[in-house]
Amino acid sequence: GNTYPIAVSKRIKYKKNIQGYNKGVISVPGGSKFTVERGALIPPPGTPQGVDITINMIMDYDLLANELRFEFGPEGCQFDPPAELRLKWNPLDSETATLYYIDDEGTYHQKTPDVVNYEDRWMKIYIDHFSRYALGAD
Repeated sequence: GNTYPIAVSKRIKYKKNIQGYNKGVISVPGGSKFTVERGALIPPPGTPQGVDITINMIMDYDLLANELRFEFGPEGCQFDPPAELRLKWNPLDSETATLYYIDDEGTYHQKTPDVVNYEDRWMKIYIDHFSRYALGAD
């Protein structure tokens, strides 16, 4: 099986002709992925104009809690229109999963996904900034 945590990163290039960033797709083994449309990425405050942004996605699996956790960086990125986050819960031994948003204090808040596909075990949410998320087995 996979060794966790799994970390991937992807550089998203700044394009002068659109005064903004290219489309970016970043995925981790197992099918979870993050997609930001062309021109939608707003870099963290204080980022010099024209600098490429490297987006990080970390997936961790907590065996005891039977949950997958997802973290993203850099902090402070925003997305307009919102970016698409597709999370697969295959590693969890469960027919269904519950989505949680984890706040800065580490508190879990249940969140309703925008789309759920039980057959293929994924859910989709649209996000306007990076947060930490967890998928817990039901």
